[in-house]
Amino acid sequence: MSYKPDLPPTLNTVYRLQYVGDTLALVLYGIATAIFFLCLTSLLQSRKDASSRKQLCYVCLIYICGTLFIAGETWSNAVATIDYPLYPGGPFTWQIEHYNHPVIVMGNAAFTMTGWLADGFMLYRCYVVYTLQERWRWFILVGPILLYLASWATGILLLVQSGLPQSSLFSQVNIGLAYFTISAALNIVITGLISTKLITHRMRMQKVMGEESKAFGVYTSLTTILVESSALYAALFFMFIIPFAVDHPAAKLFLPMLAQVQRLFRGHSQHVSKDTGALSTFLAGGMVEGTVPFLINGEEFRTYYQIYGTIADDSLPPLIAIHGGPGYTHDYLGPLADIAKSNPLQPVIFYDQLGNGKSSRLTSKPPDFFSVRLYVDEIANLVEKLNLTSYHILGHSWGGPLAAEFEVQLQPRGLKSLIIANSLASMALVGRSFSERIDTLDNPEEVRSGMAKKKTDPKAYRAAMMALYGRYAIRYVKEDPVPKELRVLDTVLGDEETGEGGDPTVSDNMGPKTRNWTIIDQLPSIRVPLLLLTGKEDMLQGYASEPYFWGVKKARWIEFQNSSHVPFWEEREKFMMTVNEWLQRLD
Repeated sequence: MSYKPDLPPTLNTVYRLQYVGDTLALVLYGIATAIFFLCLTSLLQSRKDASSRKQLCYVCLIYICGTLFIAGETWSNAVATIDYPLYPGGPFTWQIEHYNHPVIVMGNAAFTMTGWLADGFMLYRCYVVYTLQERWRWFILVGPILLYLASWATGILLLVQSGLPQSSLFSQVNIGLAYFTISAALNIVITGLISTKLITHRMRMQKVMGEESKAFGVYTSLTTILVESSALYAALFFMFIIPFAVDHPAAKLFLPMLAQVQRLFRGHSQHVSKDTGALSTFLAGGMVEGTVPFLINGEEFRTYYQIYGTIADDSLPPLIAIHGGPGYTHDYLGPLADIAKSNPLQPVIFYDQLGNGKSSRLTSKPPDFFSVRLYVDEIANLVEKLNLTSYHILGHSWGGPLAAEFEVQLQPRGLKSLIIANSLASMALVGRSFSERIDTLDNPEEVRSGMAKKKTDPKAYRAAMMALYGRYAIRYVKEDPVPKELRVLDTVLGDEETGEGGDPTVSDNMGPKTRNWTIIDQLPSIRVPLLLLTGKEDMLQGYASEPYFWGVKKARWIEFQNSSHVPFWEEREKFMMTVNEWLQRLD
């Protein structure tokens, strides 16, 4: 069916602008789709985490709504231009007069829903960024929350009205103008709040890390502030609302792009790369890394660290996690990042002890360079360089003695508590515990023989250690194969197949230095509260660290019944809950 054309000159302009707008919207849709799948892949990898599952559902819902809008817009344009090219007033007039068509209504509803979801994400982002201002957070957010509720109310009215016969978005400017004005105001307010916070937080991070830190670039780039605050989207919205308010055809250029730009600049992109990742991601549990200088007799070394959560004047005291060994790295402690991911107020700091991992290597150093005091001083240096005035320490395995010695030797002013996990109070107790555990293995004498051949027969040594570890270190780890982070022997012995990558320097030199180590007689000098954590099936049996419970004035002891040496892997949720409760009670 065809009709006599009746096209005012202004409609030609409308068609051109609408065509350009729709084309650009499709381009942006392609970009949004690519980013969506990158984001989807990232979230699927961590889908066991409840927070990631919620994000996954939210991201999928936004993408579906944006896709439905594109589908409805494409169908409307195709039908109008192909089936009704000669409709009185032109195809655009046909679209206006059939605005209540179910497909068009579906597209408009999807467009509005995309806006609500994206604005909700921005509101949440603002909430996260201002999490540190516990006292003022809700006062700061009351304005954006009221605007968001008003956006829902006017959006619903707009959809109802535009779905009526002979009605359209452009024929009902009053409600449409109210809806878009409120949404624009919401974005401008949130953009201002987030941008202000990012700038002030950047200054704090500069003070903490210094401009030379690799991580500091995350907070200094213009891209970070533009993406995280959605300033670009707010600007596009502003360019749309002015011509829409005066009923100018230029509104048709920007309207189709809004839904896609919402998805591009509402947080999907920060999941793509940690180098361009945004500050609110960091605040919500993201990671930054860097190194701090450590001077020893005038020679500079570097200590590598990672920070999950945020460190600021008004955040909670961070938890410094000290890994075991000697000779291992922080990687196997990775699950402890859950603490910061679930609560950005509680930052967690990991680091590689000198000679290990990404810290300076010590392969050329003589045996007398190594000592317990060296690693105690490294903790103090890390605290100083990160400007920590208040903090907790968790020492796991060999990290326990370092944490205890740090308190005993230095009596540091800012230390609030110690958490000694799966650790030891003396090497004599370790020897006794190991011997008893080895006796329960299928081939105890073969294991003892292999453990004595670390330098002469690394394969026999590895086999012996894995026999012990398999039963009493990673007994309840469910993953198969064992996660690479738990293959700690590789850091000392190298890859099991090739032997490459290992560095036994610290292990070989610290072993003799700690053979007779004990801290039992010095435990009464520990001033801070101490939480002792053990695993029922640990190779370091409970009595190996029990002296902490009796020797420290303020001590609490919790044993994990279904764990061996790594309860933060074996009973992950319970372990995190235990540590969180301890920290919250003290803070």
